[in-house]
Amino acid sequence: PASGRGMCGWLPGKSFVVCRIESKGPMGTVAAQGIIGYDTEKKVYTWWSFNSLGQVETATGRNENGSWIWSSEMKMGGKTMKGRYTMSETTPAGYDFKWEDSSDGKTWNAMLQGKVSKIQRAEKGAPPAAQTTPAAKP
Repeated sequence: PASGRGMCGWLPGKSFVVCRIESKGPMGTVAAQGIIGYDTEKKVYTWWSFNSLGQVETATGRNENGSWIWSSEMKMGGKTMKGRYTMSETTPAGYDFKWEDSSDGKTWNAMLQGKVSKIQRAEKGAPPAAQTTPAAKP
């Protein structure tokens, strides 16, 4: 099993959201920082992240019927792999997620899935919401 914590908040101007994430799982503890924004030229949502394993990820996202679907490509062992991360809002206080990969973009393999619960920070001046992943199943 894996678990993690993340906190997200708006940058000044509210054009981008910055997230700091820490997860614990079979690969140990991994820290990451990500930025979500909207690319007005391409008219898509974008995600850029960097983690403590030295990995860099770029993804594009769209909202379909209340679910966010993020698509990415990355090199793994010299081979290009496609990734798909789906966030489905189940309640105002949380969402389900599923991370899948594919070598051809047609056949998808579930890599990780779980639930995220949102919690409100009590400190004054804190980002509007923190997100916690209590448990995920690889």
